Amino acid sequence: MKIGKYLAGLGAPFEAYLKQDSGNKCYSFSTPEGAKWVKVLNLEQTPLADVQAVIHFYNGLRSRLIPRNWRLVNLEDGSLMEHDWVPGRVLRSPEEDQNSASSTYKRFMQLPIEIRSQVYDEIVQLFLEIEGQGIIIEDFYDGCILYDFERGQAYVCDLDHIHQGAYILGKERQYGSARFMAPEEFQKGALIDQRTNVYTMGATGFVLLNDNCRERADWLLSEETYDVLARATARDKEDRQRSIGEFYDQWGEAIDEAK
Repeated sequence: MKIGKYLAGLGAPFEAYLKQDSGNKCYSFSTPEGAKWVKVLNLEQTPLADVQAVIHFYNGLRSRLIPRNWRLVNLEDGSLMEHDWVPGRVLRSPEEDQNSASSTYKRFMQLPIEIRSQVYDEIVQLFLEIEGQGIIIEDFYDGCILYDFERGQAYVCDLDHIHQGAYILGKERQYGSARFMAPEEFQKGALIDQRTNVYTMGATGFVLLNDNCRERADWLLSEETYDVLARATARDKEDRQRSIGEFYDQWGEAIDEAK
């Protein structure tokens, strides 16, 4: 069976996202088994080393942020991923004008800092779980975060580029958004390790909590929390926290000190 026939058998999608930078095309379908999210993979434009390993990775995560029941469907003319649909929209999408006050990102940034802090805390906990599996994530950014304003819940998607352990960057640039990427992700031959993901989490904090502003004078939370994120996003890897676990411990201590 070909992809077009398979999708037609699912019915008419109630959502479609066709302009992703990855070249993947995504749809939401209502099915007798419940709503499903389907991602048609463009493996020529955005290759994945082992798609089945990615499916196994997702299904092994316990975090509430990750949708459930992932599976790989191989068809005559390509492959797709399916999982249970979750509500919400990604914070950053080429489908939206990010400068518009009605965009998902701008609406999220208008939420109270306490709510955004809770979302951030959940994301760091997810990365703590991922670190426990020895996995390093490539290409995490705010386009991987969905937020459902009605229910006040976040979800995470598109963690497809996974690496088991540290590795040497074999290309000139990693996949990803420069706002979230560590300096070594732009250096062919650099070692990519857990301190690279520490940088990503620090950058995520600055984006979600301060609209990507890294100036101390404009920081909305305590000095202690700023210092933790500033250390995480140090240009020199050796100056960062050694792991997500160490970063999360320091972040929690800084939050407690500010109370």
